[in-house]
Amino acid sequence: MTDTTFILITRVVAVGPELPLFKNILVAVAEILVIFLALYGIHRMVRGTRGAGVVKGLIVALVVAFTLLYTVATAIQLETITYILNNFVLWSVIAAVVIFQPEIRRGLTHIGRYPTAWHSGTATGKTLREVTSAVLSLADKEIGALIAIERNVGLNNYAEGGVPMDAKVSAPLIETIFYEGTALHDGAIIVQNGRISAAGCFLPLSESELKHTFGTRHRAAVGLSEETDALVVVVSEETGAVRIAFDGRLTGALNKDNLLTTLENMFAQGLRKGPMTTRRQGEPDEA
Repeated sequence: MTDTTFILITRVVAVGPELPLFKNILVAVAEILVIFLALYGIHRMVRGTRGAGVVKGLIVALVVAFTLLYTVATAIQLETITYILNNFVLWSVIAAVVIFQPEIRRGLTHIGRYPTAWHSGTATGKTLREVTSAVLSLADKEIGALIAIERNVGLNNYAEGGVPMDAKVSAPLIETIFYEGTALHDGAIIVQNGRISAAGCFLPLSESELKHTFGTRHRAAVGLSEETDALVVVVSEETGAVRIAFDGRLTGALNKDNLLTTLENMFAQGLRKGPMTTRRQGEPDEA
């Protein structure tokens, strides 16, 4: 055996035991990166909701627990701590599913959407005009109202909880339903395929952060828009302000000059960026 061969074998033997350690560290870094990116994506999805703070906490815990502890524990072969940290990933996934159930459901709903069936410009236009006329009249009288207009995601589950109607959409009928003292004025109207399918419906309340000036109707409007792609028109009975909830957001206060146009543009183009404001940046409830 030559001196060169002996030196080479000696180096391989010396470096060999370090290779698994180096590999473990690389795997740990890769795991940290993947989990961090996943949590960051979840954080962007739940911004403005109560779950946002929890995600931030998980990210901090990830950085501390994995970047520091896992790397050190792997380097000095602390098997118990390494085992606990490895299982921390599984526990985090289970906790995320439980904590972010509403957001996950909302995300799956968005994935399951299909192309809109509202292709009849005449029928859609007439429906929106009748809704607009009724809403503006109710707003002038400061009568609260909640009208959910179905788009791609079905609203049958919510309509079944109300009083069946199957009536033509008309401003006088909508106004009559929401007049104080009527049996159905506290619930929501569901509009499907250009007809009022049900009234007196209860909508899911949003758990997102809303301004304290927004009441139960606004929270219900945002709640339904978080779970479906419906347009939900809400009238405040305190101020008469009219807003539209869509995709978990509320517009600024709308009036006779822009309500119909906003509704039509939302149907034609999807989420309208211009007048939309986030839940955290809602405008004052002016009329």
